[in-house]
Amino acid sequence: MNVKVDFEGHGKAICKCELLVPPAVDDFVVCIRRIGEEVGRIIDVGKHLSNLPNEGNIVRYATTQDILRWQEIREREIASLEIAKKRVEHFNLPMKIVDVEIDTEESKIRLFFVADERIDFRELVRDLAKHLHTRVDLRQIGVRDYATRLGGIGPCGRETCCSTFLKEFKPVTLQVVRDQNLNLNTQKLSGLCGRLMCCMTYEWQFYKESAAVFPVIGSMVTTNDGEEVEVISTHIYQNKITVKKSSGVIKTLSLSEIICDNRICSHVR
Repeated sequence: MNVKVDFEGHGKAICKCELLVPPAVDDFVVCIRRIGEEVGRIIDVGKHLSNLPNEGNIVRYATTQDILRWQEIREREIASLEIAKKRVEHFNLPMKIVDVEIDTEESKIRLFFVADERIDFRELVRDLAKHLHTRVDLRQIGVRDYATRLGGIGPCGRETCCSTFLKEFKPVTLQVVRDQNLNLNTQKLSGLCGRLMCCMTYEWQFYKESAAVFPVIGSMVTTNDGEEVEVISTHIYQNKITVKKSSGVIKTLSLSEIICDNRICSHVR
């Protein structure tokens, strides 16, 4: 079964669980992820998670010792993040430190940053290694990866897709918006990362397929009564179009009421 786990400071993730005793919400578990064993709190269970890709495997319930060690590492991460931010200011570098990870062996600290350009951070790495007393790995990430780590609530009122189940970022262009007849207001269509929202692509293929059988906006079609009208908008989910008559009257028709390219469009959906 899959469960959703909150790794404080490291986001939330779907994890595979094959423990003999099924976990419940608020249980603390140990999960093997990309940086080793991590302690997290289960925040959701159920069949609705079964088809979502998982990012780790739960190996056992967390002991008191596991939780205390996890808290110590988390405190060290917070302190390291503050030190890193101050050292960036010291070197006056055009970058923003946004996240930190310490592996379970505490042998390396990974610092993640965003920047508008490539940064020569070799001197910064040497300086941080002296201040943090361990090896330092600096990694530049994009704004979408930053939003994934940050998490948050999208305009729809739900948690952002990238921080819950979406693991592959497909390019979203203005053409995707145009194909769905959406208002080209990028401010309203942008996510927390400032880019066009990933969900714009979810229904895009359906709209593209439907556009192949709907009359083009601005084209002239003939009604079943033999009257020529201009198509001014389409309503794909309602299987209807809005037309303008030569008299200026605007009317909504179903596809079965028009002849499009010499064929009746009643077979659509």
